[in-house]
Amino acid sequence: MDANAIFELVMGQGVFAALFIWLFFTYQKESREREERLMKIVDSQGERLEKISVTLEKIADDFQAVKNKNIP
Repeated sequence: MDANAIFELVMGQGVFAALFIWLFFTYQKESREREERLMKIVDSQGERLEKISVTLEKIADDFQAVKNKNIP
């Protein structure tokens, strides 16, 4: 192989390596942003489920109170 062929081979691989590194870091950034959005959604759903749980407990208590009074 002559020097020009080796130089072209290295330059070709260098471009692909640079593209791979750019793609890798871009993907990492997007993944981190996506995970932050998902964590916000999970947190908001947790808060909503807690409110629903409190409401259901109140309903169960009211139902139990009505059942204990033996109201037909």
